[in-house]
Order: sequence, then C-alpha cells, then structure tokens
Amino acid sequence: MRAEEPTVPFPPPNLLSRIGPTPDPRTEEGREFFESTGRDRKRAIIDLLPDDYSFEGKRVLDFGCGAGRVLRHFVPEASTAEFWGCDLHAPTVDWLSENLSPPMRFFVNERPLPQPDGYFDLVYGLSVFTHITYDWSDWLLELHRVLKPDGLLLATFMGQATWERAAQRELDEDELGMAVLGLHRGLDDTSGPIVLHSPWWLRTHWGRAFDILTLRSAGFVQAAMGHGVILARKRDVDPSTDDLERPDPDDPRELAAQRLQIMLLEENAARLGIQMRRQRDRITKLSLALQRIRGEGDKDA
Repeated sequence: MRAEEPTVPFPPPNLLSRIGPTPDPRTEEGREFFESTGRDRKRAIIDLLPDDYSFEGKRVLDFGCGAGRVLRHFVPEASTAEFWGCDLHAPTVDWLSENLSPPMRFFVNERPLPQPDGYFDLVYGLSVFTHITYDWSDWLLELHRVLKPDGLLLATFMGQATWERAAQRELDEDELGMAVLGLHRGLDDTSGPIVLHSPWWLRTHWGRAFDILTLRSAGFVQAAMGHGVILARKRDVDPSTDDLERPDPDDPRELAAQRLQIMLLEENAARLGIQMRRQRDRITKLSLALQRIRGEGDKDA
C-alpha cells in the first residue's frame, strides 16, 4: 500500500471545480488541493479497513468518483487489483476513460449498475449519500447487490459536526434521522441537495442490509471534524426498499425526525423565498436604472 504513486494527469479546471469549494482550479494551489485532499482520503479509507486487508486480487468500486480525486491515488494498487469508478457526469467519465484507463475502468452510473450480482469486494462512496434523497434505499440495495458475500461498503455522511452549518441552526441528534435540505440545488451547477444523517438512524435502517463494523459521526479525514463515516459488511439478506425505509414503531426518535424534516424544509423554503424577493428587487432596480440611462441618452441625441 506504500508503493510510489506514478504521475497522473490533472483533470481540466471545469472538472476539478465540481468537487465543491476549492482554491482556483486553474492555479497550482488548486491542483495541489485536489492532489493532497485525494491523498488524505485514500489514507482514511485504508485506515478504516481491517488491519490485514489487501487489495491484491480484489475488485473495488469508487461510487461517485468525480474527477478521480481519490481513485488516482490507487493506481499502484491497480497493478494487482481491479479498480472501477462511476459518476453521474458523463464528461467527467469521458475524461477519466481517456486518461486513467487503463489501469482503471469507468462508466456513467445508472441503476442498475452494469456489473453482475456479487462482483465487488469493496465499494466506497465519499460525499455521495450526502446528496441522494428519495431513492437512497434503491441505491443502497443496488450496492448490496453488486457486493460479494461479506463484501465491504464504506460511505461518508454528514454527521453532527456539519449539521449546524448546513441547517443554519442547532440540531438535536435524537430529533434528526435522515434530513434533506436544499431541494432547489441542481446537479448542473452544484453537488445537489444536502442530506444529513444521524448515527442511530443509519444503524437502524442501513443495518437491515449490512452489519455495521465502524460508525463515526465525524472525523473521516480529520478527528472530530467534517464528514462522518460508516464501514459495513454485506449481510446475507434480501430486503426491499420498504424494509429499509420502514420506521421503527418502537423508537420515538423516528416521529421526531419526521417532524424535524418538515420544519427544516419549511425554513429552507422561507429562506429561498427571501432570496428570490431580494433578487427580484435587484432586477427591478437595475431595469429602472437602465431605463433612466436610455432616457438620458435619448435627450442628449
């Protein structure tokens, strides 16, 4: 795992910028940010895996690989293992296929995934379930399908360290389950809606398809900061989406979580309405200013 990494080309700035707020991707600082944060995430993945884990002979999927920020650092391991990456953004997948294949393999992810049942030994998804909303259970079951018996799933989530910034208010862990914010955020110019998860909710709902091995509410890359992470092993079960989504009737936190979700959506809609009114006022003022300028120009003529 400590093999020297070969030089891998950098994606163009328009693809680099899709990972979220970063230094200017056209600069050396932006490229170094892309490189170093990808290296840190690879190290975090390896640290979470069992001590005796070896990639040799394994099949690994980077689910939602983006421009290959993490996957590019697995090129040494790809000499003895099969690494795949998938993403929703077709231009990104095209660039990766032209520049990192071989040794990697890429495809645009659509459900169902093109692999047969029980194909992968490990699937990792970083900042992916943080944006999947109504069809989270469909995607979780699809990853369950393509994992081998006892295969591992590693996924990051927006845990407690990120809630206040995302929701713009303090949140109680016992009142939050899975909460969706920013439904107006499109995938063309943002990473999409924001999804928050509470550890108890993940244990209850994801635990119906996976045995939870590790669950940290924060600290995937830096201790007590940023995204949380879950490492889980595929269970020999065949649940439906209804099975995963069904609230636990004996847990009062389920109802509290539903109430909080409604409240958060209402607050989000109110903030969006204020922003839209401010934008409308700015457009009105600009239109009046342009009319005044044109009028003055006509007088001068």
